[in-house]
Amino acid sequence: MSWAANRIIAMAEKEQNHRIDATKRRDSSEHTLASRGQIFALISLVLILLFCVFLAFIGSTSGAVTVACTLVVSIVAVFITGQKSSSRNTKNQPQDKTDTK
Repeated sequence: MSWAANRIIAMAEKEQNHRIDATKRRDSSEHTLASRGQIFALISLVLILLFCVFLAFIGSTSGAVTVACTLVVSIVAVFITGQKSSSRNTKNQPQDKTDTK
């Protein structure tokens, strides 16, 4: 009968290792996606600002100001909604109830 207990423990250890590996893979992929999104956002920002400079250079200052203001408003809106959603996600996550005394 001791072989049954050993098999159950081995199965539980295997399951725990699988969960740890899955969590590591998920965290790694989330970090990669966030980094890639920041890089694409920076490239887009630079391209739009270069477009504003081009518009100002060819004499369409009102067009350049309009595009630049729209860009600033969009970025502020994204940051505000991002902060609200991240604070909402933090509230929904379960708290660790372990006592570390």
